[in-house]
Amino acid sequence: MVDSIPAQVAVITPTGEVVTLNQPCLDYFGKTLDELKGWASSDPVHPDDLPHVIQVLTHALQTILRWCVLLTDIDDRKRAEAQLSG
Repeated sequence: MVDSIPAQVAVITPTGEVVTLNQPCLDYFGKTLDELKGWASSDPVHPDDLPHVIQVLTHALQTILRWCVLLTDIDDRKRAEAQLSG
């Protein structure tokens, strides 16, 4: 069912373990499921954002049994905002 969603989706456990990623997610990162299972120690999250992402995700995961995460690349939006403000 997750593969039928056209956006990038990850299914993770309460401990933060990646159960599955749909094909759009794998295509976006250009990596395999096994490579992305170690997301907290690899490059899917920008290093500057990683501590905060881990903190927020850990808190969220402790309150619900399983999460389906919709991933959205906001890099283009952030660049456009920086150009408009600078």
